[in-house]
Amino acid sequence: MEGRVLTCVYCGHEYPQETPSWGNEVLTEHIRVCPKHPMRKAEADMTLLRNALAGLVGASDKAELEQMELAVRVLPAPDADKIASLNAIHALLATLPNSELDKSRPPNPAGGDGMRLEDIKKAWNEQADEYNQWDTLDADERVEFALAHITRQTPNHTTARQGGRGRDDRAHLL
Repeated sequence: MEGRVLTCVYCGHEYPQETPSWGNEVLTEHIRVCPKHPMRKAEADMTLLRNALAGLVGASDKAELEQMELAVRVLPAPDADKIASLNAIHALLATLPNSELDKSRPPNPAGGDGMRLEDIKKAWNEQADEYNQWDTLDADERVEFALAHITRQTPNHTTARQGGRGRDDRAHLL
């Protein structure tokens, strides 16, 4: 009598004779590609939801998401809106395809796993005079500096209000 034949319960694929019913690489490999396995629906659902979320956030790759996170952190907005946006960005980062995760990330100049708003403020205040501290900048100036700082590029110029006395004339800081 011939040995038993093991088949996939989802698509009927026949495994080689005498394949054990568990813990075998042949089974694992088939599960990864079986078109009728429930994981294909879960993967398709995750892709659909990820694409919809990326459309709402306006970014989908790692570099864009990291820049978007930084922008959300420095823009003046209600905390509830920031939290919702940051949660969406973190969900997208957590579900990046493996090929995206493998891309090398430039080292963080502040050290650690991510750039903190405090690090960006400190970097600005260290190079600015007493009248041009972080709190005197408008949202556009904050975002411009933060993005330049996080990508470790020096902007062509950084603008800031001179004098800090309510005047709106601009000066280029060196």
